[in-house]
Amino acid sequence: MQANHPRRRARSASRPSHYAGATSQGEPISFELAEDAAITNVIATIRNGTRSEVLAISAVFPADTDGAWGGTLSQSDLILEIQGHLREDGTAEGALYVAFDRSAARLSPVAVSWSARCSPDA
Repeated sequence: MQANHPRRRARSASRPSHYAGATSQGEPISFELAEDAAITNVIATIRNGTRSEVLAISAVFPADTDGAWGGTLSQSDLILEIQGHLREDGTAEGALYVAFDRSAARLSPVAVSWSARCSPDA
């Protein structure tokens, strides 16, 4: 018989924080953790061939009590999927997938992992 343990909210989810880190491509990623445990203001740079694309994501992604968050956004020229997990030690990690739909540019889909850390002065 397995014991059930109560789920705890990630310690960092109790106050607003700024996270910054890098993708598996070595490009920057950052986001804000709001007081209501929602992720906002995600900014990520991804490389696609020789081009770099800066993605500023204005959506709000609620984090669950385990610190997991994510979602899918669709616009006319791209589909973006992002997933993340906040850890109690102030770190976060996840994955980002972007598929471009630009008929003039032959851009391949991009999938990267990422990691970030809560700013010490946040």
